[in-house]
Amino acid sequence: MLAGSPVSAECSAWFYRNVKRDLWLATGSGGTATCCGLADGTPTLPVYAGEIQARHLGVAAYAFNAHGQPVTDEVGELVVTEPMPSMPVRFWGDDDGRRYRASYFTEFPGRWRRHVPDAIVQVPDIPVTLTGKKMEVPVRRVLLGARPEAAANRDAMANPASLEAYVSFAKQWPTVEE
Repeated sequence: MLAGSPVSAECSAWFYRNVKRDLWLATGSGGTATCCGLADGTPTLPVYAGEIQARHLGVAAYAFNAHGQPVTDEVGELVVTEPMPSMPVRFWGDDDGRRYRASYFTEFPGRWRRHVPDAIVQVPDIPVTLTGKKMEVPVRRVLLGARPEAAANRDAMANPASLEAYVSFAKQWPTVEE
């Protein structure tokens, strides 16, 4: 497994050129909130660069468009449409369940979503590793006040300068909390 998100066609080509031509190149995606994998590779299906092969068994994960309709072969929001044993059932200190429902069920009523942000902020670039995986954890650490050198190894990044926008944002918004 290469990463927790689809790997670029360029990265896939590198593996086939430099590692092995008949390699099974599998990428997967998991959910921190569900403590499990949602989609992954399977040896019985073809591999397509930039795509994840299949949903895990028992996981009703789909891509939805902005209108809440399932989509294929286009960008969409990852939505889990059926309960899973490992999904959270409530938030700590959220006795009436309002925060839980607002976080996971507002966008597509009756469907579970992993995260709803408080704000959307445009940045010039998103930090990624040399294999093209988005670096969510280092970005989170920087937003919580960590020095960039402590949050990420710049030598492992495809675009090390991209962290600077997050450092600036964290200085402007000191109330960002975990």
